[in-house]
Amino acid sequence: MFKRRLPLLITAAFSVMVTFTFNMLLQSRFREVGASIFVISLISTVTGGFSTVSGAIWGSLSDEHRSRKPLLLLSVTLTACSFLLFLTTENQFCMLAFVGILAMFKQGIQPISMALATEYATGDIKTVSKELAFVNTSYSLGMFVGRLVLAFFLVEDNPRAAIIAFCILAWIPVISGLFVKDGNKTFQKKKSERLLHRLFPITSDWTPMKKNGLWSVYIGSFLRQFGMSGTTSAILIFMTEDLLLSTSVAVLLSSFNPLLQMFSHMLSGKFISRRGPKFSIVSGIFLSSLTPVCFFLADGVFFMIVGYICLGLAYGAFINGASTFISVNCPGERKAEFMGMLASIRSLGAMLGPVVCGIIANYSFDTMFLTMNAIMILAGILVLLKAKEDNQRMVLGR
Repeated sequence: MFKRRLPLLITAAFSVMVTFTFNMLLQSRFREVGASIFVISLISTVTGGFSTVSGAIWGSLSDEHRSRKPLLLLSVTLTACSFLLFLTTENQFCMLAFVGILAMFKQGIQPISMALATEYATGDIKTVSKELAFVNTSYSLGMFVGRLVLAFFLVEDNPRAAIIAFCILAWIPVISGLFVKDGNKTFQKKKSERLLHRLFPITSDWTPMKKNGLWSVYIGSFLRQFGMSGTTSAILIFMTEDLLLSTSVAVLLSSFNPLLQMFSHMLSGKFISRRGPKFSIVSGIFLSSLTPVCFFLADGVFFMIVGYICLGLAYGAFINGASTFISVNCPGERKAEFMGMLASIRSLGAMLGPVVCGIIANYSFDTMFLTMNAIMILAGILVLLKAKEDNQRMVLGR
């Protein structure tokens, strides 16, 4: 089984390594060319806008095909090609356009790989949460290694050299993707005659959202991502200009997040099988809300580290709980679509959160941190009150 999932895990790890870290690199690059904090916060906004639309589309198209591998390869290949665009200009507004193109192509990686992971499982909630934990751990490993690589290149404060390195690294998942194995896809969605229903099937049948309060998990995910993306949209600027840390040290501090994520992903699998995915989601959201509080208290490296540790521990509980809850409650033939919608709704939060936070942070980072804390607490309360779990351990596709 491990040999079967290994190519997928390598593809996921390197894909996230280059794409997730790249947004932080772009913060430094945009500042280098004279961009304001507001323009820098638009990196996350543009990424979120394009990802919101494309995530659901990638997932829906993946559900229509017997094999998910070709679309996964298409996504990682187009993503690698998009990185090269950033070497062609230093105009901040052209780079913002390229950010949108990159976001549109890279958004297919997560829903397709997560759908594949669930298809490697035998179907019960324990094995599904285990497979999702493996693929999410590979994401976090990619984030962690990516931060270390980025910190190394920014020692000399040369963002352009780092971009060149990431352009090269982006082709590794293309190679590993060739060896990905398809899972046991027992359900296949029929193609709709209407284009809108084909790309966004939820517009023709939204009834699965009512099952066990599934809608609340999506809204809670949106609010959590709104708060978290807003909190971190200009965090590099906060650390370097308010706390007076070097760029390299700031990037290294942020690596505590993915480092702790790797542990939380593996622990969450056992946590979910014992307490259920709802408890995992709520715990993850409430723990996430402590991160902006720690940043509010920060006057040096200590509370920044604590904040990133809280975020790392929280993310595994949240994302594995949410993806498991969705897998259990969504129709079997629409698995990647609903995973794509999770990515899309979180991307919508990543789009809107930085806009609000960019405006507030121009006046006060402290006010911004406390506002984002309140929004994430609201998200946790919503899921706690509205999401429901059957007493028995549910089986996928039922």
